[in-house]
Amino acid sequence: SLWLHRNVIIFQQGVMDCKEVLDSIKLRSWKWITSSVPGCSFSYISWYYNPGLCIS
Repeated sequence: SLWLHRNVIIFQQGVMDCKEVLDSIKLRSWKWITSSVPGCSFSYISWYYNPGLCIS
């Protein structure tokens, strides 16, 4: 997510958008953990607002 955003800034004259980067990181990490860890049942909303609580 950081790398993709960096590329947009460099190669497409994009602007830094911290909220967009953070949202992208949260979405990609939620997709990764729910697909690779058996038994993960927390929602994206739960992950978005408190990822630490979901993995504790």
